[in-house]
Amino acid sequence: MSRGEKTIVISGFLLLIILLGILLVFQKGLFPPQKRTVNLYFSAYQKGTFYLQPVSRQIETRKKLPLGETLKLLFAGPTSEEKNRGLSSNIPLTTELLDMEIKGSIAYLDFSEAIESGGGTGSMEGRLREIVYTATQFPEIEKVCFLINGKEVKVFSGEGITEVEKPLGREDLSIVY
Repeated sequence: MSRGEKTIVISGFLLLIILLGILLVFQKGLFPPQKRTVNLYFSAYQKGTFYLQPVSRQIETRKKLPLGETLKLLFAGPTSEEKNRGLSSNIPLTTELLDMEIKGSIAYLDFSEAIESGGGTGSMEGRLREIVYTATQFPEIEKVCFLINGKEVKVFSGEGITEVEKPLGREDLSIVY
């Protein structure tokens, strides 16, 4: 092998190592995850009234807006200790966040069909509130638009809740219901 061929092989090998290093940095992230406190809004009941109660949780994230991670924690429901304090979730445990997109100050959240399953009107109103209040804790998000399997929702569940015809914010839904 000539000197020129050796140089080309060595250069190609070094380039491959550099590209693999860059790929690894993008895959693992340049910076380590940061601890961040987020609020999950669960339902509580007292003296004949349902209301939302925020619960703080610590997460580790590399994202500036950890909405997806926060909603997954919300979907997992309250801890045993939180349940003992009277907190509950109206969101079915089988609910999945299929996709999300932020346009302006609106979070377009695409859920699995499970989001509409089970419960009566009070439960459905509670789950809308739990999601809207949890999502809008982030300053970048003022409202939530609900989608199910990629389609915007005009009527939520068999209960016929039409509040979802437009994106919902905290001003649209009282913390007490």
